[in-house]
Amino acid sequence: MTVVGERPNSAWLEMDRAEKVPEIVARRILGDIVQQRLEVGDRLPSEAAMLAQFGVGRASLREALRILETNGIIRIKPGPQGGPVVTEPSAADYGQTTTLYLHRAGAVFGELLEARTAIEPMMARMAAERLIDESATRIRDAQAHGWAALEGSPKEWSAASEEFHSVVAGATGNRVLDLFASGLVAIERHRVAPLFTDLDDRKKTLRVHDRIAEAVLSGDGAKSEDLTRRHLLALVKVWQNNFAREMADVIEWR
Repeated sequence: MTVVGERPNSAWLEMDRAEKVPEIVARRILGDIVQQRLEVGDRLPSEAAMLAQFGVGRASLREALRILETNGIIRIKPGPQGGPVVTEPSAADYGQTTTLYLHRAGAVFGELLEARTAIEPMMARMAAERLIDESATRIRDAQAHGWAALEGSPKEWSAASEEFHSVVAGATGNRVLDLFASGLVAIERHRVAPLFTDLDDRKKTLRVHDRIAEAVLSGDGAKSEDLTRRHLLALVKVWQNNFAREMADVIEWR
């Protein structure tokens, strides 16, 4: 397994005293994870090794690891063979962090939906224009997952619907847009009851997803954008009819 490399000393700490030491250490650990291309499941060094590497106290190191764990960068594996392990940050992790700032700004759910309606159609066009084989496979898999969840629980159905939108976002190849758009979808899903519990409504949604997928897979950017915009505007209407009060609710950090 890959582990983070050693640093010769802790002189770098003296340059950043305006920041809290745990934040500096967390940033350094994340930098090593990215630079060394650590993969999901790779372990970081032991606590003793990192204490020597960074030249900080145990409390500061543990707080740094907690920061990374809270943000979905690592997980602390329990047990004798445990310790910090690299994970893959999810859209839900990013969405949770984003809600901190949305809450502070007083942003409401209506604005979140407006943002989705503005961003996702453009991303569907980009996905069609930049499609690669791997993305095409993921889109087809998401379609199949959606139909498999047709009669599933509200949680299963909601997760499958979220997956389709996230996969199309990921097909743009733009990691900034992918994280942002997928994060918005995750915020909506985890804070509002799943839409379309009726079987016929679910079928209609899946047919629309299939049409969007076909447009993206055929490389038709204009059609992909138009279909996605119409789909989201229809979802906004459902929101307005079923969650009128929630449209004006501030997005809470949780």
